Amino acid sequence: MPGPDMSQDPVPTLANVSRFWGRWYGPSIALRATRPGRWSELTYAELAEAVDDVGRGLIGLDVGPGDRVAILAANRPEWTIVDLAVLAAGAVTVPLDPAADAEEWVARLADSGARVLVCENVEQLARLGARRSLVPRLATTVVMDADGRADVVGLAELADRGRTLDPLVLQDRSAAVHGGEVASITYEDGPVRGCVLTQDNWRAALDGMWSALPVQSADTVFLQLPLHGALGRLVQYDALGRGATLRLCAGGSRTAVTELGQVRPEYLVATPEVYEQVHAQAADLLDRVPAADRHAFQRAVTLGREVRGADEHGLTVPSDRRRDFAVADTRWLARVREVFGGRLRGALSGGGGMTYEALDFLWACGVSVDEVYGSPTMTGIATLNAPGLRRLGTFGRPIGGVEVRIAHDGEILVQGGTVFLGYYRNPAATREALVDGWLRTGDRGELDAEGYLRVTGRREGNNHHHAA
Repeated sequence: MPGPDMSQDPVPTLANVSRFWGRWYGPSIALRATRPGRWSELTYAELAEAVDDVGRGLIGLDVGPGDRVAILAANRPEWTIVDLAVLAAGAVTVPLDPAADAEEWVARLADSGARVLVCENVEQLARLGARRSLVPRLATTVVMDADGRADVVGLAELADRGRTLDPLVLQDRSAAVHGGEVASITYEDGPVRGCVLTQDNWRAALDGMWSALPVQSADTVFLQLPLHGALGRLVQYDALGRGATLRLCAGGSRTAVTELGQVRPEYLVATPEVYEQVHAQAADLLDRVPAADRHAFQRAVTLGREVRGADEHGLTVPSDRRRDFAVADTRWLARVREVFGGRLRGALSGGGGMTYEALDFLWACGVSVDEVYGSPTMTGIATLNAPGLRRLGTFGRPIGGVEVRIAHDGEILVQGGTVFLGYYRNPAATREALVDGWLRTGDRGELDAEGYLRVTGRREGNNHHHAA
């Protein structure tokens, strides 16, 4: 694989990776986004410079080691820059969901004790309004899109301030960070419970991802999963660590499907809704075409399922059958692949389970979607359906360094390097979740004889699910 292998290179923590990436991949494009702006496209060298500038700017705001910095924004390059800058300064990232209501933002800001909030726009500030007084530790708010307003600190202004400070200040901070230190407090849906994730947690998750995913340095990775979720952030670090171009999508499934045809990525990471929308659109179109075309397409899907299944299991396909498949694939199934841009080599789904019908349909059409089981308590990942080892209808097998077992009552238990340290300032919830070194996920499931995981439901009283 082109480029350095992060699982082997002695990069100790996420606090200094942007500088390594800048040296390794320099002029290659690191980040792209649809929205125009100062950082809408960045090379790896420019990303490293922006991270250093913002990191020093945060230190200039008196952000110290271990201080919490919250990020409230949709997917965009500024999210990545701020996240890496917070980590470079030895501080802790607290992601917030921009789609949540202001009361939820305030509850998580107060629970985490955030010192700085970096938000997307002044509209979000207006939504916080007088509620900001409920977050006494919040000293400064920085706005990504400040629009030249003099009464707020813009992110560009913060970067400009940081550029005037001694570079060694940030480098010394980064060098002092070790693997056991807290890197992120990521909140679950539901009750206010922040999952404490260490540098070592992220490293373990990246090590597991590295051997399981085929992303290469020349690839474009289209990320629609939100960066405020653990899996979205994990994919962010993984793609950049490989020298790929990370294309960030800030919209929902409709926006993603529209942009995919324009971006034409090699790899897609999205919510189940994106894949299921393509499946639904195909079904809707079939209802409106002549019967002969509908029959031909359905026959093509059947051929795709048959031939691809045989190829995956090393079975022989009669030559006439394979010829029929080749014609049908070019004539019909390629149209489905074109919806994804026509160059897709792999796809990942997280944040919930897909329907078997959508998985099976896309696989027959040549779009293999691998599902992830994980949550913030597992740094976004515990099991994965990896290329060449996938089993439709399951969440795959545990990644390296992770064990999964089923308790006597059917609950899924997880142990390994990706399992979180505990809930922030909530020892009672931590004791309930972590028992004898095993994480009680709250989900019910089954493991087959080869270790593939199926999720069958949720334990009674469970307040969360496998949304990564």
